[in-house]
Amino acid sequence: MNGKDYGLTMNMIKFCENYLLSGNGGQSYVEAYSSKGKKIPMTTGYSSSSLLLKKENIQEYLKDRRADQMKQTDMTAGDIIAKLVELANDPAVKTSDRLNALKMLGQNLAMFTDRVEGGNNMNIEINLDGEELK
Repeated sequence: MNGKDYGLTMNMIKFCENYLLSGNGGQSYVEAYSSKGKKIPMTTGYSSSSLLLKKENIQEYLKDRRADQMKQTDMTAGDIIAKLVELANDPAVKTSDRLNALKMLGQNLAMFTDRVEGGNNMNIEINLDGEELK
């Protein structure tokens, strides 16, 4: 995959590759666009990376690179979940690692999301200029 096929400059390609590794847009921008004599401030890095990440060609390049990375690792989400289940159930694994595997599984299954229960009915009365609304 060639970044130039997406209309990216060399700096944009460096930014994307750094971003894929770190997930930190600001830092990735600073690393890609700073020169030897001139380092870009982090505040500029964060604002400029935000603009870059909104560009369609950048998004397409990142999406395709992630897909390539998934193919190269040859692991699916199901494989990862199976490995986490194996770790969580293996008594030879340290307890802290087993708990971490269980935590990751729970997060994957959205077991630990905050839930707001509805069902409490309330009557609200508002009085506007002497008129009562219910």
